[in-house]
Amino acid sequence: MTNLGNAYPAPRPPLSKFVPVLFLFLGGYFSFHHAYFSFIYQYALFILLLTLITLFYDKNLLTAGRLFTLPVRMRETGVLAAVFGALVIALFVMSMLKKEPLMYGFYRASSPLSGGELMLVLLLVVIPFEEVFFRGYLQYHLSHLLGRTAGFVCASLLFGLFFVMAGGKWTLAVFLLAGFYFGYLYLRTSSVVLVAALRSLLVLLSGLFTF
Repeated sequence: MTNLGNAYPAPRPPLSKFVPVLFLFLGGYFSFHHAYFSFIYQYALFILLLTLITLFYDKNLLTAGRLFTLPVRMRETGVLAAVFGALVIALFVMSMLKKEPLMYGFYRASSPLSGGELMLVLLLVVIPFEEVFFRGYLQYHLSHLLGRTAGFVCASLLFGLFFVMAGGKWTLAVFLLAGFYFGYLYLRTSSVVLVAALRSLLVLLSGLFTF
Protein backbone atom coordinates (compact mmCIF):
# COMPACT_ATOMS: atom_id res chain seq x y z
CA MET A 1 0.00 0.00 0.00
CA THR A 2 1.48 3.33 -1.07
CA ASN A 3 1.76 6.16 1.42
CA LEU A 4 0.66 9.15 -0.67
CA GLY A 5 1.84 11.52 2.07
CA ASN A 6 5.47 10.47 1.66
CA ALA A 7 7.19 12.40 -1.09
CA TYR A 8 10.52 10.69 -0.45
CA PRO A 9 11.52 7.63 -2.49
CA ALA A 10 12.01 4.15 -1.02
CA PRO A 11 13.74 2.62 0.79
CA ARG A 12 12.44 3.94 4.07
CA PRO A 13 14.81 3.92 7.05
CA PRO A 14 14.69 0.82 9.29
CA LEU A 15 13.48 1.31 12.84
CA SER A 16 17.03 0.60 14.06
CA LYS A 17 17.94 3.97 12.56
CA PHE A 18 16.12 5.60 15.49
CA VAL A 19 18.14 3.98 18.31
CA PRO A 20 19.77 7.37 19.15
CA VAL A 21 16.31 8.62 20.24
CA LEU A 22 16.52 6.23 23.20
CA PHE A 23 19.86 7.73 24.17
CA LEU A 24 18.36 11.21 23.74
CA PHE A 25 15.73 10.62 26.42
CA LEU A 26 17.82 8.47 28.77
CA GLY A 27 20.86 10.73 28.62
CA GLY A 28 18.74 13.86 28.61
CA TYR A 29 16.90 12.86 31.76
CA PHE A 30 20.21 12.15 33.50
CA SER A 31 21.65 15.47 32.31
CA PHE A 32 18.62 17.47 33.45
CA HIS A 33 18.31 15.88 36.89
CA HIS A 34 21.90 15.02 37.91
CA ALA A 35 24.11 18.05 37.37
CA TYR A 36 27.61 17.33 38.69
CA PHE A 37 29.00 20.66 37.50
CA SER A 38 27.69 23.68 35.61
CA PHE A 39 24.45 22.58 33.94
CA ILE A 40 25.11 24.21 30.59
CA TYR A 41 28.58 22.63 30.24
CA GLN A 42 27.26 19.21 31.25
CA TYR A 43 24.36 19.59 28.83
CA ALA A 44 26.70 20.71 26.02
CA LEU A 45 28.85 17.61 26.56
CA PHE A 46 25.73 15.45 26.41
CA ILE A 47 24.66 17.04 23.11
CA LEU A 48 28.11 16.45 21.61
CA LEU A 49 28.10 12.82 22.76
CA LEU A 50 24.60 12.40 21.34
CA THR A 51 25.86 13.69 17.98
CA LEU A 52 28.78 11.23 17.98
CA ILE A 53 26.46 8.31 18.75
CA THR A 54 24.05 9.44 16.02
CA LEU A 55 26.91 9.47 13.51
CA PHE A 56 27.22 5.70 13.91
CA TYR A 57 23.64 5.39 12.63
CA ASP A 58 23.75 8.18 10.07
CA LYS A 59 27.16 8.78 8.50
CA ASN A 60 25.80 11.59 6.30
CA LEU A 61 24.56 13.61 9.26
CA LEU A 62 27.21 16.34 9.03
CA THR A 63 27.58 16.49 5.25
CA ALA A 64 27.06 19.73 3.32
CA GLY A 65 24.14 18.24 1.40
CA ARG A 66 22.29 17.53 4.65
CA LEU A 67 23.04 20.84 6.38
CA PHE A 68 23.12 23.57 3.74
CA THR A 69 20.23 22.88 1.33
CA LEU A 70 18.06 25.97 0.81
CA PRO A 71 15.24 25.41 -1.76
CA VAL A 72 12.83 27.91 -0.19
CA ARG A 73 11.09 30.27 -2.61
CA MET A 74 11.86 33.94 -2.13
CA ARG A 75 8.17 34.82 -1.66
CA GLU A 76 8.09 32.53 1.39
CA THR A 77 10.93 34.38 3.11
CA GLY A 78 8.70 37.25 4.23
CA VAL A 79 6.09 34.87 5.62
CA LEU A 80 8.67 32.87 7.58
CA ALA A 81 10.18 36.11 8.93
CA ALA A 82 6.74 37.39 9.98
CA VAL A 83 5.99 34.14 11.79
CA PHE A 84 9.38 34.39 13.53
CA GLY A 85 8.40 37.83 14.79
CA ALA A 86 5.09 36.43 16.02
CA LEU A 87 6.97 33.65 17.81
CA VAL A 88 9.17 36.18 19.64
CA ILE A 89 6.11 38.15 20.73
CA ALA A 90 4.28 35.00 21.86
CA LEU A 91 7.24 33.85 23.98
CA PHE A 92 7.55 37.33 25.48
CA VAL A 93 3.85 37.37 26.40
CA MET A 94 4.12 33.88 27.92
CA SER A 95 7.02 35.06 30.07
CA MET A 96 5.01 38.05 31.23
CA LEU A 97 2.16 35.74 32.22
CA LYS A 98 4.51 33.40 34.07
CA LYS A 99 6.42 36.42 35.46
CA GLU A 100 9.83 34.81 34.87
CA PRO A 101 12.12 34.29 31.85
CA LEU A 102 11.10 30.95 30.37
CA MET A 103 13.47 30.16 27.49
CA TYR A 104 16.50 32.03 28.82
CA GLY A 105 15.75 30.86 32.35
CA PHE A 106 15.68 27.24 31.21
CA TYR A 107 19.20 27.36 29.81
CA ARG A 108 20.54 29.45 32.67
CA ALA A 109 19.19 26.87 35.19
CA SER A 110 21.07 27.92 38.34
CA SER A 111 24.25 28.38 36.31
CA PRO A 112 26.99 30.51 37.90
CA LEU A 113 28.24 31.50 34.43
CA SER A 114 28.17 35.07 33.20
CA GLY A 115 25.66 35.92 30.49
CA GLY A 116 28.43 36.19 27.88
CA GLU A 117 29.97 32.81 28.68
CA LEU A 118 26.55 31.17 28.73
CA MET A 119 25.70 32.63 25.32
CA LEU A 120 28.98 31.41 23.82
CA VAL A 121 28.29 27.83 24.89
CA LEU A 122 24.71 28.05 23.65
CA LEU A 123 25.53 29.60 20.27
CA LEU A 124 28.67 27.58 19.48
CA VAL A 125 27.67 24.14 20.79
CA VAL A 126 24.19 23.63 22.19
CA ILE A 127 21.93 25.26 19.59
CA PRO A 128 23.79 24.06 16.44
CA PHE A 129 24.06 20.45 17.58
CA GLU A 130 20.52 20.33 18.95
CA GLU A 131 19.32 21.37 15.51
CA VAL A 132 21.61 18.85 13.80
CA PHE A 133 19.95 16.13 15.87
CA PHE A 134 16.31 17.23 15.93
CA ARG A 135 16.06 18.56 12.39
CA GLY A 136 18.99 17.15 10.40
CA TYR A 137 18.64 13.65 11.83
CA LEU A 138 15.27 13.07 13.51
CA GLN A 139 12.91 15.07 11.31
CA TYR A 140 14.82 14.05 8.18
CA HIS A 141 14.42 10.32 8.83
CA LEU A 142 10.90 10.55 10.25
CA SER A 143 9.92 12.34 7.04
CA HIS A 144 11.32 9.45 5.04
CA LEU A 145 9.48 6.98 7.24
CA LEU A 146 6.09 8.68 7.73
CA GLY A 147 5.87 11.42 5.11
CA ARG A 148 6.98 15.04 5.25
CA THR A 149 4.05 16.42 7.24
CA ALA A 150 3.83 13.55 9.73
CA GLY A 151 7.62 13.61 10.15
CA PHE A 152 7.53 17.32 10.91
CA VAL A 153 4.72 16.91 13.47
CA CYS A 154 6.33 13.91 15.22
CA ALA A 155 9.78 15.53 15.40
CA SER A 156 8.28 18.75 16.79
CA LEU A 157 6.34 16.82 19.44
CA LEU A 158 9.46 14.87 20.44
CA PHE A 159 11.34 18.17 20.72
CA GLY A 160 8.79 19.49 23.21
CA LEU A 161 8.55 16.20 25.14
CA PHE A 162 12.32 16.06 25.48
CA PHE A 163 12.53 19.44 27.17
CA VAL A 164 9.51 18.87 29.39
CA MET A 165 11.65 16.35 31.31
CA ALA A 166 13.40 19.38 32.81
CA GLY A 167 10.30 21.36 33.70
CA GLY A 168 6.53 21.59 33.69
CA LYS A 169 3.75 22.78 31.44
CA TRP A 170 5.33 26.16 30.72
CA THR A 171 8.54 24.54 29.49
CA LEU A 172 6.47 22.22 27.31
CA ALA A 173 4.52 25.16 25.87
CA VAL A 174 7.66 27.18 25.10
CA PHE A 175 9.57 24.38 23.41
CA LEU A 176 6.55 23.01 21.56
CA LEU A 177 5.88 26.46 20.13
CA ALA A 178 9.51 26.93 19.16
CA GLY A 179 9.80 23.34 17.95
CA PHE A 180 6.85 23.60 15.58
CA TYR A 181 8.15 26.85 14.09
CA PHE A 182 11.69 25.58 13.53
CA GLY A 183 10.38 22.22 12.36
CA TYR A 184 8.24 24.00 9.78
CA LEU A 185 11.20 26.15 8.76
CA TYR A 186 13.22 22.99 8.16
CA LEU A 187 10.26 21.45 6.32
CA ARG A 188 10.25 24.39 3.89
CA THR A 189 14.01 24.90 3.52
CA SER A 190 15.77 21.61 4.43
CA SER A 191 18.54 23.82 5.85
CA VAL A 192 19.81 22.94 9.32
CA VAL A 193 22.19 25.92 9.18
CA LEU A 194 19.37 28.40 8.58
CA VAL A 195 17.27 26.87 11.37
CA ALA A 196 20.22 26.96 13.79
CA ALA A 197 20.98 30.59 12.86
CA LEU A 198 17.41 31.73 13.49
CA ARG A 199 17.18 29.75 16.71
CA SER A 200 20.45 31.34 17.85
CA LEU A 201 18.89 34.74 17.15
CA LEU A 202 15.88 33.72 19.24
CA VAL A 203 18.12 32.72 22.15
CA LEU A 204 20.02 36.01 21.87
CA LEU A 205 16.74 37.91 21.98
CA SER A 206 15.58 35.84 24.95
CA GLY A 207 18.70 36.92 26.82
CA LEU A 208 18.36 40.53 25.75
CA PHE A 209 14.68 40.84 26.68
CA THR A 210 14.82 38.06 29.36
CA PHE A 211 11.83 36.10 28.08
